[in-house]
Amino acid sequence: MLRNGTLPDNYTFPFVLKACARLSLLRKGREIHSSTLKLWVHLDVFLQNALISAFSSCGAVEAACAVFDMLSALVRDVVSWNCMISGYLESHRYELALKVFWELLGDGSLSPDEVTLVSALSVCGRLGLLDLGKKIHGLFMGNGFVLDVFLGSSYQYVI
Repeated sequence: MLRNGTLPDNYTFPFVLKACARLSLLRKGREIHSSTLKLWVHLDVFLQNALISAFSSCGAVEAACAVFDMLSALVRDVVSWNCMISGYLESHRYELALKVFWELLGDGSLSPDEVTLVSALSVCGRLGLLDLGKKIHGLFMGNGFVLDVFLGSSYQYVI
């Protein structure tokens, strides 16, 4: 693409970052991030979520956190929060995953989704926090979530 003189944009970069994440190419992901800054590409929420996800998947949770912190509270969406929670979960930093989960709930401007619940229950399972897992499960069931296979298997992991 670059060889042909076509510059990537904020629609192209997330796909490239996803490939970097799947191949665990942290250095390349950092290069892509640098390119977005050099090219003055608008860092919209989709591109920033792709950066958070790519950095987290490659084990660079601090870099993911730096991007997350750059997002204003007005721009963050539930995917942004889920990327951070999952990133901490994948890197075995369970307490930080729970901290971000509680921050999301305390924020009040966004509603957690099934991915949020599955991640929170996974953390509870890994830490053996049965009572907390039950409370989180009850919180979500009380808010209209349906216990499907996805959620049910996560809850089974806790108990």
